[in-house]
Amino acid sequence: MTRHRTTVDEVLASIRRNGGSRDASVARSLFREARKAGAELRPQQNSVSVRVPGPPHKKPNWLTLFVVSEGGTFYTNWTDRWSSIAAPPSVSRSYLDALRRALGRDTYAHPTAYKQAVPLALIRVHLRRVAAAVAVAAQAIRLAVKRGSGHAMDRGLPRLADYEGAITEFLGIRRKRSAPLRISALRASRGVCAACGQDFSAVLAGRGWRVLQVHHRKQLSSTDHPRLTSADDLAVLCSNCHLLVHFDPKDALAVEDLHAMLHGDS
Repeated sequence: MTRHRTTVDEVLASIRRNGGSRDASVARSLFREARKAGAELRPQQNSVSVRVPGPPHKKPNWLTLFVVSEGGTFYTNWTDRWSSIAAPPSVSRSYLDALRRALGRDTYAHPTAYKQAVPLALIRVHLRRVAAAVAVAAQAIRLAVKRGSGHAMDRGLPRLADYEGAITEFLGIRRKRSAPLRISALRASRGVCAACGQDFSAVLAGRGWRVLQVHHRKQLSSTDHPRLTSADDLAVLCSNCHLLVHFDPKDALAVEDLHAMLHGDS
């Protein structure tokens, strides 16, 4: 009996029926980003396999990045084969680690258990990070194929962490600062760093002002409650001096002490 090999459009239609238009849109976005990275879409019986071509003399001559199933799920598998086909082990490890960090769970699933794999609804929340991981892995694989296969390439092949420019998302907390007070302190400084004494208003036709930063003598991190800050609580420092003042993150150096060190005052 011959298996029916579905098409990409048929898989997308099934995803839309099972999970709605949002899941179908996520799948289309994944496919689009994968194509940009040089991957190919290979429709299977109930899914679309996204692959990067391997060396023509190897069997199988493809490396699977991920699979999107008609059930509206995303999963990885067969990455352990990458090292025997073209890419060194570090590539697949870095790829799976990046997906795990992005999604908060492993992406491995057996094809027969595709319904229990990562739902596309979760992929939608972290789509940029997932797409970035896919793009970097695809590029690393293509580079390995171009250079030649084998574990000996592991030393010369870039790791996922070596790539820059990928879009990531993060959650952070910062303390609110008063913009008017900051502007007032910068104006009062007349472009001069309170520690080293350099007049940055005279550097680069006045554009040197951009390296100046406003430092809180009484650290905002020393209290859990909002407080009013006066002009006397602030000092304007160049970026280098600001880093020196905070050399010990737990105990900021006094601006006057740094001034004395830089000028050799006793």
